[in-house]
Amino acid sequence: VQDLGRMGYRQFGVSLGGALDPFALGVANLLAGNDKSAAGLEITFGGLQLQFDDERIVAWCGGEFDVRARSTSLPAGHAVHIDAGEKLKFDRAKIGCRAWL
Repeated sequence: VQDLGRMGYRQFGVSLGGALDPFALGVANLLAGNDKSAAGLEITFGGLQLQFDDERIVAWCGGEFDVRARSTSLPAGHAVHIDAGEKLKFDRAKIGCRAWL
């Protein structure tokens, strides 16, 4: 889980941290109806499958991954409704290595 980092603490030796691509995280958040600065999942290399306990609107941005929900391809930069019990699957990255959900 990543957010936009720890702003305002560098004088205490705390690095900014946060998502490696804050723009991609922000876009995915806005597409899903979240605040731009909300925390999200930073996915590295893919190979991830999530099962949802309740219904959600999700969106992802980042590298080129084959992402599927209900056996339907979900391209980057689009939002989709996920029902309770459904799975969202990120296959291995084709180009790039990270995505933000």
